[in-house]
Amino acid sequence: MHLLILFLDAWTLLLIAALWACVAATWAYFRLSPQPKWGDEILPMTVVKPVRGLDEAMIPGLEAIIEADPGKRVQILIAMENADDPAYAACREFIAAHPDRDVEIVLSGPAGGRMGKIHNMIAALPRAKHPHVIFSDADTVAPPGMLAETSSAFRRGYDAIYAIPYHLKTDSLSGYLMQIAFGHGFSVSVALGYYLNNFHFYAGAWMAYSKDLIKKIGGLEPFAHQIADDYSIGAAASKAGSRKYLLHSRIGVREDDRTLGESLRHLAKWAAIIRSSLPVAYALLPFFDGPLVALTALALAFFSGLPTGPALALLAGAVGSRALAGVLQDAALKEPLMPWHAYAGLPLVDALNVILWPFGFRPTILWRGTRYRLSAGGKATVL
Repeated sequence: MHLLILFLDAWTLLLIAALWACVAATWAYFRLSPQPKWGDEILPMTVVKPVRGLDEAMIPGLEAIIEADPGKRVQILIAMENADDPAYAACREFIAAHPDRDVEIVLSGPAGGRMGKIHNMIAALPRAKHPHVIFSDADTVAPPGMLAETSSAFRRGYDAIYAIPYHLKTDSLSGYLMQIAFGHGFSVSVALGYYLNNFHFYAGAWMAYSKDLIKKIGGLEPFAHQIADDYSIGAAASKAGSRKYLLHSRIGVREDDRTLGESLRHLAKWAAIIRSSLPVAYALLPFFDGPLVALTALALAFFSGLPTGPALALLAGAVGSRALAGVLQDAALKEPLMPWHAYAGLPLVDALNVILWPFGFRPTILWRGTRYRLSAGGKATVL
């Protein structure tokens, strides 16, 4: 028992050190590394927006692309299954408001057995006029400079370009959960992975590829049944030897127009998606929660009559580090700081994720009105 507690204490120290390594890498990349010099002229590029339903951020996201492209060199393809989609009328109004821009609605037809989002992407890709294609989710808003930085990266020879999604500022509790999930969940180690040349971060919020690379990985059809198409495409691009670039700009995401219960179900759904796509990593997740590991060591020491001081000190260090690391991460990314109690609540949100963890082993999920069965390798079958 004593050896087990010592192991858990040592593991907690390692997790705290890893957390601070992530923060240091984030600070170095986003605050200290030289920002790319963007050219005045944006390359001709195509932006594909796969759409289903009218997201709150959809029209602001389209307007942001227009404003960032004064030279009118970017083509926008808005892909949806049919004209009955609630977003169709809003997109028609957007096109009418910008008659001098190259914007088109692509009606993809019924998805059938394909995943809906990539079905729309597959339908839009043949209509892309330019050699560089950006795929961006409908609930995102690109900040000023993101198009220019993406163009600059393509000019410098990169053929796979990604952005970290950060949830837009919110005051609701459900929005706070989304803000933590996006900004302080899977994004925290992105810069460290990029530094170590072990980059495995591919978010559909903003991912850009050269057409040559898309052709090299066999097009988009091989990913039509992947529940996490963005991860699957990115992994295939990496395997194909792509030159990857992480943007200094972050892409804004908004997913807080839901109740607390809906947000919890949404997070549970994503738990199942992650488990299906990365089963080994998902199974090990609880062992990488510093406060949880320290709390386990503390409980074991208490019930076995051993000294609790070291475990208690490590628990305080793990909880405090998680909160302070969140503040420094946002500062490194120049993001608006959340209220102090929001950072103090980070360890509690981590604990919530552990509570939701068993839900990730569900074999089926409901996504936008369609039920899917998940199987190994992230494959999704329509039920």
